Amino acid sequence: MSSLFEAAGREALVGRIRALSPEQGPQWGTMNSAQMLAHCRVPLESACSDTPMKRSFLGLLLGRFVKNSAVGPKPFKQGLPTDARFLVETPEGFSEERDALLQALDVFGQRGPAPLEGRVHPFFGRMTPREWDALMVKHLDHHLRQFGV
Repeated sequence: MSSLFEAAGREALVGRIRALSPEQGPQWGTMNSAQMLAHCRVPLESACSDTPMKRSFLGLLLGRFVKNSAVGPKPFKQGLPTDARFLVETPEGFSEERDALLQALDVFGQRGPAPLEGRVHPFFGRMTPREWDALMVKHLDHHLRQFGV
């Protein structure tokens, strides 16, 4: 699995993001391409924020039991539930969302693993930097595959 902490891993995802067009529709799900870009940006920004998101009730109950699957090597399945805080109904324009996602991706990678040590995810709970990295890569890959890139 690639890593956002390594330039090559980031560049591979950047290339896929740049290959996306505003006209591309999803192979599954209901988001348009701008919504998907915004949806992928929010977790990256949240991971880098000085103010962590509060844990969800469902996450408190189930998060630790499913975390290993979420950060493991298998791709995400289609149709998994999404925390409403990560849905963006009215995104900015496609280009603005693409640029914002690329910026968030760069910030996450450039900051490196140290700021993520022991950081609490709003669903999965306390995670290591390796787990944060794996989760972000898998999430991006999932949605880029959703749009065929």
